[in-house]
Amino acid sequence: PDYSINTDDPTRWFPRLLASLGPEDCLFAVSEHTKKDFLRLFSVLPEDQITPVYNAVDEAIFYPGVDAAQRRAVLRKYGIPEDRPVFLSVSTLEPRKRLEAVLAAFGELRSSGTRGTLVLCGEDRQHYQSKLMREIDEKAQSSVVFTGFVPDQDLRVLYCSCRAFLYLSEYEGFGLPVLEAMTCGAPVIAADRTSLPEVVGDAGFLVDPDDTAAVGKTMEKLLVDEELWHRYADRSRERAGKFSWRKCADVVISRMYDDLLSCSA
Repeated sequence: PDYSINTDDPTRWFPRLLASLGPEDCLFAVSEHTKKDFLRLFSVLPEDQITPVYNAVDEAIFYPGVDAAQRRAVLRKYGIPEDRPVFLSVSTLEPRKRLEAVLAAFGELRSSGTRGTLVLCGEDRQHYQSKLMREIDEKAQSSVVFTGFVPDQDLRVLYCSCRAFLYLSEYEGFGLPVLEAMTCGAPVIAADRTSLPEVVGDAGFLVDPDDTAAVGKTMEKLLVDEELWHRYADRSRERAGKFSWRKCADVVISRMYDDLLSCSA
């Protein structure tokens, strides 16, 4: 409570926070990868004092199923064509999200003669959107839609309406949009690095984000193969069910209870 992670300059409080940690403390990391990164960067606690505890989503907000009227209304609201399959990516617009790779993969898909729309949702950071727009081929500009910030109720409809969800980020501590998309039943194509394999498991396509030709081929497969699409939509929903705030709370409570018992022994 003494330090806020929203402080503009974390260098003011983070070293003091690290220095305050002792043998009676335990930390919770949002993924095994985040735990390993912390241990690699800061040698202030032994490994057994850091416990991975996965995030979850609010299933009252994100859930599968959308009717035609909802879909039509949201697509029209953001200027998304209704007669083309939608490929969706949701993140802040900034370099580490590797949206150039998403654009390049979509370009590979278009080069095969396939029609579709790429929808990029998220707030612009560092005027990154203008950089991305310069990389879009003139003929493809009408096929790429930047929505800006999208509220959750509309985002759920987009997750439910997309043919596939793409997340080729360079680095994630967890990757919450991936879990949101899976909860809504969207097949996922995600980068094969950092925490994303922990979230996706074998329920989606883990890809090398530098191999945009292969990513484009995966997009094409999900577009033309109905059986494959349904299989991975089902896998997404099943995998998402393994993450819940109840499980998160159980891990935290169990760890704290064990620590209290060890302190009183």
